[in-house]
Parts: sequence; structure tokens; C-alpha cells
Amino acid sequence: MFLEKKPENIPRNASQTYKNKGWNGWGDWLGTGSIANFNKKYKDFDTAREFVQKLNLLTVKEWLRYSKLGLKPIDIPSSPEKTYKNNGWISFGDWLGTGRVSEKNRVFLDFNEARNFARKLNLSKKEFWNNYCQSVSFPSYIPKKPSQTYKNDGWIGWGDWLGTDSIATFNRVYRSFNEAREFVRQLKLKNQLEWIEFKNSGKLPLDIPSAPNTVYKNSGWISLGDWLGSNTIANKDKLYLTFEQAKDYLKNYDLVSSFEWKSFCKSGKKPANIPTNPNRSYKSEWKGWADFLGKE
Repeated sequence: MFLEKKPENIPRNASQTYKNKGWNGWGDWLGTGSIANFNKKYKDFDTAREFVQKLNLLTVKEWLRYSKLGLKPIDIPSSPEKTYKNNGWISFGDWLGTGRVSEKNRVFLDFNEARNFARKLNLSKKEFWNNYCQSVSFPSYIPKKPSQTYKNDGWIGWGDWLGTDSIATFNRVYRSFNEAREFVRQLKLKNQLEWIEFKNSGKLPLDIPSAPNTVYKNSGWISLGDWLGSNTIANKDKLYLTFEQAKDYLKNYDLVSSFEWKSFCKSGKKPANIPTNPNRSYKSEWKGWADFLGKE
């Protein structure tokens, strides 16, 4: 639409036609005053920084918002970190006058001093440390990510850093199987439920695993009954009489139904080498209760 009104004696490509004949940018040509970034002439770093610090901006976010409002003089760059990269630039904290320095450029306390500070906070979890890092009272001389800052300078783990002595499972060194089992047997725990309650109580030593069946899988583990000293054996690990041997043994008892069988099992008279659920254990040979109890 605008091209239709353009006189024939004014070129369409003004930047090329007047390239060496007065051309000074589209802002000058159109009268807007805007200048391409690469053609702008900025204040020297110290003068620009002095101007910016009088604005009393506190964060990079506030600086970016100010730059976009159109209030910023054209001789102050929107990206000072690029413009003054090799000519005075230190950080946005220095640019704004807040004194803040990015974590990678800070000078922190040495590891032992920083760890002593962290331990005095009495924080029990990494999660609580992360929350504290967001507080206004968090000091600039302590790193928010100590695991990275002190990676090769003393860092062991969060339990050591916070003073809780907790150690990641994959880094723990456990007692030998026999030593661990001896400790557990002295607890006189009777079954799996009591073992679970004990290991969740917080009383389990750090060098005794909460999952001994995994840790000692190939170095002594037999069963939970052996671990606790209760001698109970999981059904899948028990050795039973053969089907015919079990039937022959039960001829000594006058059992006539599955109901009487259940009562017999609860009475304590049933031998451990005869399964409580024979219809499952002897599934391939099972013909019914009458046959198993010898009443056919």
C-alpha cells in the first residue's frame, strides 16, 4: 500500500542506493531515531554502570523489565555482559550495585569451615538444606550446592555435611554376614513383622543392612528364620515328605474332612514336614481330601 505512493525518484533499496552517500541507518532514514545494535555507540563501562546503579534495581529480572519499558537511554546497552565483556564487566551484582556475585565466581569458606557452619544448623535432611538456601539469611560465603563445590575437596555425602552421619546405601560398608546375623539373633525377634518394626525403629546400626537377603545374597544368606535365629523357613524353602509318605503317616489319625484337617494343623500335632496346604504342595498328585486322608 505504501509502495504505491512512493515517488519514482525515491529508491526502494535506500540502504544500498545511498550506502556511501549519507546513509546512517533506518532510524535516521525513517526519523525514528532507532539504531541497529551493531551501530550504536554506548557510554564507557564506568559511566554506564554509575548511571544504572542510581536506578536502585535489585535483581537481573528487574533490570530486564526496565530495559524493555523503553526508559533506558540508547547509549546504555540492554546486554551489558556482552557489550562490556572484555571492557570492565564483572557481574550483574557489580553492574546493579547490589554486590551479588554468581555462585561460580564466589569465594567460599574452605570445606571444614563450611561444614561446621552447616552442622550447627541441625538440619536432618537435604530437603531442609535446600529450603534454607532460599532464605534471606543464607550467607554468600557458603555454597548452595556443596556437593559440587567441594566435590574433590573433602565432600563425602549429605550425612557427613549435615552431621547426621547418614550414608547413601550404595556407599555403606556392612559387617560380615556372620557378625551381622549374630547381632540380629541377640535381639530375639520371632518373625518378619518384628524384624520390620525393629529396622524401622531407627535402632538398626548403620553397618547392618535393612535388606540382608539382598546384601548377603551370595555370602551366607539362607532365610529370614536363619537370620533371626527363629528357625522358621518360608514355605517355598521347606522340604516335605513325599505325597505317599504323608498319606501313610496320616493313617494314624482319624481325619475325615478338610475341616478336621484344619483343626489338626492348628493343634500343633502336624509335623513340619507335611504341608498345611497339601492340595497346593502336592498339586500334581492331588485327588481330593478323601484320598489324602485315607477315607476312600
